[in-house]
Amino acid sequence: MNFDKALKEMMNGKKIRRKEWIPLTHLRYIDDEVVAFQGEYKAFYEDANILTSSGWRTVDGDGTEMTFVEAIEELKAKKCISNDEMDQDGSFMFIDKDQLATCTPTKFEFMPTWKCLNSNDWEILK
Repeated sequence: MNFDKALKEMMNGKKIRRKEWIPLTHLRYIDDEVVAFQGEYKAFYEDANILTSSGWRTVDGDGTEMTFVEAIEELKAKKCISNDEMDQDGSFMFIDKDQLATCTPTKFEFMPTWKCLNSNDWEILK
């Protein structure tokens, strides 16, 4: 889609990006401002109590809550999971090279180039 259509989607609450950007780089409209984000990956560390935790959901799923043990099946299926605490900052958990990892959107200063504004490869980030 072109930038004009993407901008309208962003103004309606969607995250937008160009296909050629680094994965998880996107723009959002928050509090009357356009904010740029990049995904920051890091290893996931938690104590063993996570194994008995609940309240996990598949990202872009139907919102059904599950235990962490049930969520392991979602991770095996290459899906991302999150819970209320992680949702507060837009984080999610996934498998990266056989390790649990998290991705957190991090704000950064950014202005799309003239080429970006004239391209037709804008998309909505899921």
